[in-house]
Amino acid sequence: LERRHPPCVCGMADHEAHMPHSGMSYKFCHTLTRHYGKFFTLCVALIVAMCAVSVGQYSFMIEQSEQSSYDWTVSEAEQSEQRDALEWARDHQGLRVRMSARSMQSSDDDDDGEVRTRSEQGSSMTIVYQHLGFANESIFTPANLKAMCEVENVLLGDREYPKFCFNGKSTVGYTRDGENRRCAKQQMSIVSLYYLAWTEWSPVLSPNNASYPFSSLDDGALGFLQLYQGIPVIDGVPPNAPKKESDVYDGHTRVCDELSSAYVTNRTKQILKLVDYSDDTRSLLGFFLSKDVEDTGFSELTRSSLVVAGQPLEGFDDEEDREDEQDDIYEVYNLRMERKLFDFFGMQDTQFRSAYRTDEPPVDGRYPSAATQGGVDVRYMGPWSDEEFNRMVNSDLMWVIGSVSFVLIYMTVHTYSLWLACIGMFQIFTSLPVAFFFYRVVGQVDYFVQLHILTIFLVLGVGADDVFVYVDSWKQASVDPHLDTQVKRVLYTWSHTAQSVFNTSFTTASAFFATALNPVMPISSFGIFAALAIIINYIFTITLFPATVLIWENDLRQCWAKIFGGTFERVPWGLDPPSPKELRSVGPAFGGTDAMAAKPAAVDSESGSPAGGGGP
Repeated sequence: LERRHPPCVCGMADHEAHMPHSGMSYKFCHTLTRHYGKFFTLCVALIVAMCAVSVGQYSFMIEQSEQSSYDWTVSEAEQSEQRDALEWARDHQGLRVRMSARSMQSSDDDDDGEVRTRSEQGSSMTIVYQHLGFANESIFTPANLKAMCEVENVLLGDREYPKFCFNGKSTVGYTRDGENRRCAKQQMSIVSLYYLAWTEWSPVLSPNNASYPFSSLDDGALGFLQLYQGIPVIDGVPPNAPKKESDVYDGHTRVCDELSSAYVTNRTKQILKLVDYSDDTRSLLGFFLSKDVEDTGFSELTRSSLVVAGQPLEGFDDEEDREDEQDDIYEVYNLRMERKLFDFFGMQDTQFRSAYRTDEPPVDGRYPSAATQGGVDVRYMGPWSDEEFNRMVNSDLMWVIGSVSFVLIYMTVHTYSLWLACIGMFQIFTSLPVAFFFYRVVGQVDYFVQLHILTIFLVLGVGADDVFVYVDSWKQASVDPHLDTQVKRVLYTWSHTAQSVFNTSFTTASAFFATALNPVMPISSFGIFAALAIIINYIFTITLFPATVLIWENDLRQCWAKIFGGTFERVPWGLDPPSPKELRSVGPAFGGTDAMAAKPAAVDSESGSPAGGGGP
């Protein structure tokens, strides 16, 4: 020890500079040294009590907050306000084009006023299609549309799809399988705009014809018929267009034959022309086309939004009936669909690698997707996205085992004590539930997910460093001839550590508290929780750990010496008030006149230990 920490040969002035000039520090360290066993027990009891409240009452690490797609949105951002407005319009007003097209609603869609099975739209899946290599040309080619059709058939062709599909009111019609189970067609699918059966009603489609059936419809409804119903009310039927329903559907599954090049070209021209036909068709087609389509004359990407499931499920009165039970059923189905997409695209996930990750190099700063079909780059997001985020976080948490093992071994080697290392890990780990106590119980912040648990990595690094600072200061004090009593050593070590660790902990906590201003709610709440964990760990370092070191110094080392026949010489306690000469030699750090006023402590004449149970 003396080879690693040579005795201090600095001048008295330098020594005084390392000592705190406050009587409160001396009084605290004097009390700590006198009753370190009781102090240790009290600290552990308080920690365990707060942990019990966090785990028992508020289910820390057992239950987590429900997550939604709104968690990561910036509520004040323009995009969020537009999204909220669109959702409100869909829920409360309905799109005018949909309202206007009621007259074309399928006769198969009866309305008896009762809540029907899967009559409301539930979860959805958004898909973005682009060229492989992000080529700057039209995405609408026969081969690409065939690939898109095959991708969407992964959902439509699943054997469980008829049990979950949306079955409510539809303006684009329905499909039925061999068991006569009905599903609404996917309206917001780009494939539906190409793979549809056209009708030859040209003799009656002239507005001048007395039997013209659509005279009461506005431009938005007429554009809807041209887009989705295959009724040529605006333009004629494209050449080589599919004419029969069996040409495009086999039950619920699309027939993904490659379409005629002439048909695709003419149909694309129709779609681009309908952008300026009415405000309704413009807003509808804006979802499917790239933002610069009017400048370039083509769309380099396109999208689909598929309704994955309707609600309520069969056997439930509505979506709120036994909601948790329905959610569990949906979750199994959603994960099944995700796994089918993995198999379709040849994507593989492992414990430490996401299936969505790709090793392909970026193209013009954009990374390709791990999912491709034909010449199409496919990016999709479904109701299983939260599960993928959970998998990523849980995968990161697996590294905790390795991190904890490494830190524990290194702390044991550095401190020469498994006891100090274990208590150091104890205060690191309990920093989280105690921080949760103030975060949830005191602060009343309800949001807590896996992201917050990653705080353990921060506390591992900061907490281990705090332990090293205290232990190294204690080792330095133990070889300093001026610090010849335990009170002096505790005071020197505690004051040095309290100041040094405070500086690092304060700056770290301040940085995380600053993220509370972040408009993204999970990041904001994570910053608050992480800052609290850093502060709690600092408090443990200057309260629990000093008592831990005294137990090691006065009791465990003595037991070790007795068991293995070594020698052990306890340093004098120094609990009597310091003499004026001692005060002058160490400066006012030991409390000055306040320390002189302290009453002398009763000391056992034989053992030299403080009376009244200084040890545990």
